[in-house]
Amino acid sequence: MLSEEPVGSGGPNQRESLVMRAMELAVGYTGHGFPHLSKLALGTDPGSVTTRIPSATGKYGIAALDITLTAQNEIRLIEANGSNVGLTSVVVGNDYARALHMWMSFRQKPCVTPSTVILPFKPGLMHLPEFFARASTFASLVSEERSAALRCSEEDLGSEEVAVVCGPIPAIADRMQCFNDCLTYRSRRVSFACNPSILVELQRRRLFESEAQVKRVSKNVFHDGEFISLVHDKGLQQDKAAGTGITPLYYEEAWNVDDGCRVIARFHERGLVAIGKINAGSGGTGVSVFPVGQTPTEVRTELSGMITSAIQRYGDSAESTIFPLRFFEFARSTDFMLPDGPHLWDLRMLCLVWPGYIDVTPCLLRICPVLFDGRTYARGTVVSNLSDRPPSLEFVRSALDMSARNAVGIDAMMLRKMIEACAAWCENACTS
Repeated sequence: MLSEEPVGSGGPNQRESLVMRAMELAVGYTGHGFPHLSKLALGTDPGSVTTRIPSATGKYGIAALDITLTAQNEIRLIEANGSNVGLTSVVVGNDYARALHMWMSFRQKPCVTPSTVILPFKPGLMHLPEFFARASTFASLVSEERSAALRCSEEDLGSEEVAVVCGPIPAIADRMQCFNDCLTYRSRRVSFACNPSILVELQRRRLFESEAQVKRVSKNVFHDGEFISLVHDKGLQQDKAAGTGITPLYYEEAWNVDDGCRVIARFHERGLVAIGKINAGSGGTGVSVFPVGQTPTEVRTELSGMITSAIQRYGDSAESTIFPLRFFEFARSTDFMLPDGPHLWDLRMLCLVWPGYIDVTPCLLRICPVLFDGRTYARGTVVSNLSDRPPSLEFVRSALDMSARNAVGIDAMMLRKMIEACAAWCENACTS
């Protein structure tokens, strides 16, 4: 069993919280709809909510695990994300700890002068205030040691030693090249990057010669570190769960629609509901549910629609990255009771990996917006992702909300088990 020790106070939290709140107000006045995440924060110092667990890890990395708890008290991993993840500021109202970790990771990367840091976000990102508040904090930390500027993707670069560039993934990708296994942005070398979804966009644009080159390029640059190869491989994520305290989900892969239909048939023969996911998707795109009882025609139609939705979101070139399709057994969470009845949920856990230890912070409970009746398996009953929903805080709760945790069966002992399991997953992913 891994041991744990408390984490000390983490930075100018009150000031950073006010910065994020100011971002929310400013963006709100432009008409951008988003939930005001800072309203969920309980004003708690991260030192009292983050658990530091000693580890054999020797490098920096970031992972966010979306986990849930079943009625059998099994901890299940829905999926893990990396530096593309959002909603990590909820528990304390700021992302100072994550920005600090970004900076420390950046300092360990090979850095030429001048260079760029790219911080891409998906088009239509709902949580812009959180993103830009974190970017601002990171740029401020960089500026303590080097001249730095925070720029948007439409701006030219200046004389600064480090340009921290924020922008939608396609706009940043438009200005990128790869030479001798080095990424460049506006002809300036990229020394650090977040959000591995930009790699998928560059793959769709045929920027890389091979998958091997993608791996060589990404490990040396991205905040994700050793997790970079896992971010889009949701099946490998389940393999890494073995022996960690997380019960792996059964899964299979398919490389075309016909194979996918056969895989789903095997799930149904075993009485399992299948959750289908495209490779390298994000924000709930390319996710479909295949309940037991579907006819072969219904399965094929749904499967074709899953692929079509990905092409509509990412363009015709998406076909080069969406395979293999992966199918996972459905993880039935305990019930979160709302006035209309039971809803399913998951819990986001932020894991910041440092040399020698892992900081684990429970962030928020995401609640599926539609009542779960156990029959229809409509998307809103089983998908908790906030993307493409009307902006609202109705179906999210702070992970510090004890009444919410107790409602789904997460007492202090279970929370500790979840934290240790997430840390063990990170260690397994980093060292095996």
